[in-house]
Order: sequence, then C-alpha cells, then structure tokens
Amino acid sequence: MTRRLAVSVTVVTLAGHLLLGFEQAYLAPVVGVLTGVAAEVALETVRAWALRDRPRYLTDRAFLLPSYVEGLLCAMLLYGGAHLAGVALAALVGVASRYALRAGPSGTPFVNPVALGVTVASLRPGVETAPPYQFTAWVPEALHPLVPLALLALGLACLRPSGRLPLVLAWTGGVVLTGPVMGFGPLPVTGAAFVLLTCFVLPDVRTTPSRPRDQVVFGLCAAALYLALPSPPVALLTVCVLRGVCLAVRRGRGQPIPGPTRSRTRSEPSRLTSRNAPESRARR
Repeated sequence: MTRRLAVSVTVVTLAGHLLLGFEQAYLAPVVGVLTGVAAEVALETVRAWALRDRPRYLTDRAFLLPSYVEGLLCAMLLYGGAHLAGVALAALVGVASRYALRAGPSGTPFVNPVALGVTVASLRPGVETAPPYQFTAWVPEALHPLVPLALLALGLACLRPSGRLPLVLAWTGGVVLTGPVMGFGPLPVTGAAFVLLTCFVLPDVRTTPSRPRDQVVFGLCAAALYLALPSPPVALLTVCVLRGVCLAVRRGRGQPIPGPTRSRTRSEPSRLTSRNAPESRARR
C-alpha cells in the first residue's frame, strides 16, 4: 500500500509541476523529501540506540517511504514563493510527530503528520496553503473535469488495500450533506484539491481508526469541522487531537486501545523489540 501511495504521489507531483501549473518552486518537493527522510533516519537512529535495537531502515527497504510521501505532500499543499523553509518545517514536524505524539503502551500515533506539518508551517509569515486553482492552471477549461478524475483513479488504487473506504465515504458524504447548511454546494467535493485531500491525506492508516464504525464517526466529525474551520488541514488536525484525547481516556480507564492497521511495507515504532522484550530477556 505504501509503495502504491509513493508512486501515486510522485506522479501527481511531476504532473503538477510539468503539466497542471503548480506554483511552488521546483525545489520544493526535493526539500520536502530530503527533510522528511533525514528526520526519519535521525529519529529512528535515536530510537534504535535508546532501545538497543537495530535501525529499521537497515532491514526494511520500504521504511523511508512514508517520510518520502509526507515530504511530497507537504510541498504540494504549501506555498511560500521562493522560500522553502516552510516546506522543510512541515516535513520535519510531520515526521517527528509520529515519534513524539503517540497514545497507549503500544505507541499508537494519533496525529496526521501532513495535517500537523502544514498547519504549523502555515503559521510562518509568507507561508500559506497552496491555492486550489493550481491543479488546473495550465489545463484547458474543457479538460478541467479530467484532473480530479485522474486523482480519484490514483487515490482509489491506494484506498483499496488500506481498508479506509468507510472513512472516505463518510467524509465525502458528510461534506455533501452539511454543505447546504453552511452555504456551500457540492462543488468542493468535485474539486481537485478536495480529491487530493480525500485520497492521499485523510486515509492515513497509522492515524485513523481501523474499525469501520469508528471510521464513519471520524469521517463525519472531520466533515463537520471542515466546513467550520478555516482550512481542511486544521479540521483534520482537530479531529485527530480529539481522537487522541479519547484514546488517552480509554488508556486511563484501563481499556484496550486499538492499534492501526499494519501496512505490509512498514512496521510502526514499538516500545518492545525482539532484543528488549521481556520474553527475550528471560531467555537470555
């Protein structure tokens, strides 16, 4: 799933800069990827040293793909002109959040790294979220509908193995149903920016519920906040924080905390490893 997502986001990045009309500097995705990967390597090295474990980037060839994807998405969703510090900050904050903001003894992450990174970087002067029109700036008007359809096709290829279809349907349906109440029509749902957020940012398997019922609740809450808060990343970040509070309450009551669905290409940081687990220490 992570490999598919990496390929899809890479295709969107290349098409955006070469065909669609992205306004970011050409170096923005490079800076985002290099910062994200460097932060991942540094933090994983520290984690492995603290737990006397072997860094996972030495044994898992796909370990750095999530930070690669997050770097590209942060570069795609931010605009700072020729200044690239905002992209670097977003990628750094996003990757670091997966190590620092975790709930439960198993260390379940609960904050969407892209949403957090984009929100924090947007607080810098001169940095803002990328304008939605950049997805069709160079495309003839008659072909505008093809852009969100192409993004949707790429996104569905990643959604099927992730098991997050209930989340996406609840999120989209919530926006459609609550839009008229807030004075919006169905047009935001058909835009390329909305499709990108829906297919590539929202359904993060590490920071969203795994049970379909919980996914529906998460998606509906995100949709309600999406129409009330100033930007989609802020709305998604707010829902993630609320979910983190709920997980903390469950942990305080001694209730089990469900972990994220495991990706076939990426294992999450764990407090227990084969070298420091109690069973391993007992055998030694």
